[in-house]
Amino acid sequence: MTEQQKIHIAMVNSFNVIVGNATVDDVLDSNVSLFSHDFDDEFQYDNLMFILKYFEQIEMFDKCATLSSFIDKTFDKAGRHKEKACECPYPDVKIYETKTKCSSCNRKIKR
Repeated sequence: MTEQQKIHIAMVNSFNVIVGNATVDDVLDSNVSLFSHDFDDEFQYDNLMFILKYFEQIEMFDKCATLSSFIDKTFDKAGRHKEKACECPYPDVKIYETKTKCSSCNRKIKR
């Protein structure tokens, strides 16, 4: 696999995880387990914009539209997460998910 192919696969894999087309485990269990983002951390605005610019440069505008929509729903115009984090002193967790929320305040628990 060429470097260009590795970069492209990493971008596509990250895109698929970000927009919910695949899980991190799906990608890790494949023979192309490359990412262009840190999948152990929540999505960062700058990294998503980097991925968006990549798809713009190679004219994959369907991915640009999908990723732009995700960015608009997730971040404000200043690049800050729209969803507020749990501020409970003792967050209560009843359901474990990719974006686990506190059962008391129903806000995302951030690391």
